[in-house]
Amino acid sequence: MSGKNKNKRHAIFFVEGETEKSLLNDFKKIDKDPIKRIIKINLWNTDVKKLLPNLTEVNDIVIIFDTDSKVGIQRFNSNIEAILSRKHSVYLLQQTSNFEHELIYSCNCTQKNLFEEFCKKIVSADNFKNSFIKCTTRLDKLKSLGFSKDRIWSRGLILELSHRNALKNTYSKTIG
Repeated sequence: MSGKNKNKRHAIFFVEGETEKSLLNDFKKIDKDPIKRIIKINLWNTDVKKLLPNLTEVNDIVIIFDTDSKVGIQRFNSNIEAILSRKHSVYLLQQTSNFEHELIYSCNCTQKNLFEEFCKKIVSADNFKNSFIKCTTRLDKLKSLGFSKDRIWSRGLILELSHRNALKNTYSKTIG
């Protein structure tokens, strides 16, 4: 990747699952995106206050989250407030529905195309996730499907989070 990331402040990413963590690790290691740390935490059902004391310096916190279930939205909002109260900058990157749907959108492909690229005998989304995590050529496979960093995590927030629109961002802008 170009030298444009050399002056960018490295962000801490909060993700809900191993698939997101795997993809971000590739972005960090292969594409050299400015990612300081990746923490697996679901802010819809886990209290972030126990984690915050470990973040001793002020950081950019990028939260990647699913919207397939809105149970726990009050906790999600409380967690955002807790992070903001520690003077961290917060950026929300919404996965419209879930990770697979976000990849389908960012590759502009069908679910069948996406699943077949990672496992010819996939029968469920769980099979896809396991294959995706184990794959050592994830970025190459995604690029062959037309993957775009400009499209991933780029859509608007759900109505229930519209009061957080000022925190909405895209992956490209976050790393750029």
